[in-house]
Amino acid sequence: MSMVFLKGGNNGEVVGVASKALKVEPRPEFLQAVRDGLAFSWSALDVDIDATDTLLGVLNISTAYDLVIEEISASTDASGQFVVHVSSGVTITGTACVGLNLNLASTKAAATYCTAKSDETGNTQAADSYSGRIYTGRCLADTTETVAVNGGIVLGYDYMIGVDLTDEPTGGNCTIVGYMRAK
Repeated sequence: MSMVFLKGGNNGEVVGVASKALKVEPRPEFLQAVRDGLAFSWSALDVDIDATDTLLGVLNISTAYDLVIEEISASTDASGQFVVHVSSGVTITGTACVGLNLNLASTKAAATYCTAKSDETGNTQAADSYSGRIYTGRCLADTTETVAVNGGIVLGYDYMIGVDLTDEPTGGNCTIVGYMRAK
């Protein structure tokens, strides 16, 4: 007997009916975004930044989608503090970072939705004493700190999320994982 599937809600819940039985498959929004080709990761690797530079910045350039952050990780060659911050109206500058679509079968490009730069200097968060600070942590040398946000940060059009390593490492790494959610 054939099965009929209905997708509903904004979190990918799937309902199927077969042989007078109801099958429900709840799917987290992030996993649905991966299936839809709308989940991405951006990485800055082995970056030598100045204390006032942002290790990695990701700017939402889509007017149709919000950028939802799932996870942030940072590591450094020297122990120090890292700051996750947000700002808007930034002209993002630095070295281009290509976003990776987490659905490797998808042809959707991260650059359609977001611009990402490492060694980013366009925002003024450090000079503003991190007025947009949403998280501060410490990294020990040669270890990785991961912040599981689980969709808890949502950035609309023209908002940027950045990660700073305030102790001026010569080898900083950062990855931001997120997905696009239709408004």
